[in-house]
Amino acid sequence: MVFASNRAHYTGATRETGTPDLDIWIVNADGTNLQTVATGAAFRGAPDWGAAGVVFVETDAAVGESRLVLVAPDGSGRKVLRAEPAAHRMSAPRFLPAR
Repeated sequence: MVFASNRAHYTGATRETGTPDLDIWIVNADGTNLQTVATGAAFRGAPDWGAAGVVFVETDAAVGESRLVLVAPDGSGRKVLRAEPAAHRMSAPRFLPAR
């Protein structure tokens, strides 16, 4: 399973003590083997899992970009597939079956 969470950015018991950064995580269906795939100072979301790896969108306010990113399930091989100005928000990428 793949999901976005800000769990690594909380320093206290409430969301007000953390940052708005979201990271991409993977975990086995039984909840074991939780791992971070993408982390850092950016807002990430809408991950999807496919044969090519994990694809997600991220917005990096410091750079002023929204990006469509692909990484291997272990977080290696990060590849920016598309970058746009941050005002051009991308959302919910999905892998389509090969034609």
